[in-house]
Amino acid sequence: MASKTLYAFILTTFFVQALDAAAWSRQVHNAVGSKLETLMSDDQRLYYAQLALQIPGQNIQFSDLSAWVDSIRNKPLAEVFEKDVPPALAKVANRHSSNWHYQNFFYKPTDKEKACRIRDSGRLEKSLKLIDEALKGKTSIKQEAILIAFYIHLIEDAHQPLHTMTKVHPDCSHDRGGNLTCIQFDGRQCRMNLHRVWDMGFGVSQKDDFWQAIPIGKKKPLPFNMELRLILTEGELLAENVYTAKANRPLQQDYIRWAQQVVADRLTLCVQRLNFYLKEHYLRAK
Repeated sequence: MASKTLYAFILTTFFVQALDAAAWSRQVHNAVGSKLETLMSDDQRLYYAQLALQIPGQNIQFSDLSAWVDSIRNKPLAEVFEKDVPPALAKVANRHSSNWHYQNFFYKPTDKEKACRIRDSGRLEKSLKLIDEALKGKTSIKQEAILIAFYIHLIEDAHQPLHTMTKVHPDCSHDRGGNLTCIQFDGRQCRMNLHRVWDMGFGVSQKDDFWQAIPIGKKKPLPFNMELRLILTEGELLAENVYTAKANRPLQQDYIRWAQQVVADRLTLCVQRLNFYLKEHYLRAK
């Protein structure tokens, strides 16, 4: 019964939210931002609140920064930065950021897929390295605001398992990080895919007590490139269990319980890592 109730909740939420299976839901992105604000000192909170107001054409709060990034994913960076692109991003100024949101580990469940060679690997890792480089250099306040928004959003995406993997089929096609694995089909169209149900966080992100209980975290992150590789590897290691979900079948209760724990663990690590990064950035920027 609990499984059916949660499954109904997931489907209801799916139809209420926009059908953009591209990132954690807006609610998750906003909730991470709100939690991060509670971990800041008053001065740091004010600094980032003022920074958020520098986003071109927007009047948003810090907690809205991350979700804003999804709204400009199809715009060239030169347009996003109003032709004032940071030097670290100059080579990609005329490109959009839609392929920055994922990094595909190609999960090949059987020997039939081992020989497949696929190029669609995404640019999450490369783009985050460029953003980190830009943030550690000299920027205008507008550039800094946009870069921080990108950084928060992409680190959040890196903690969503299906932004770090895709299942390869015997014909060497793949399921685009679960977007093409339907878990509810009504005979005419897919009503829910595996990627989207993970984006919504299995109900974990809806619980205020979950966010309140996240500890600050005392473990200092590794150097940036190593920490980023660790984040992506953590996601890749979940591939076999993530893809125990069967196409065109409702998710089983055991799967949902396991996924809820994974979401809780991933979001906890995400908040802790972003908290460290934002504090260090604030100290450099002061």
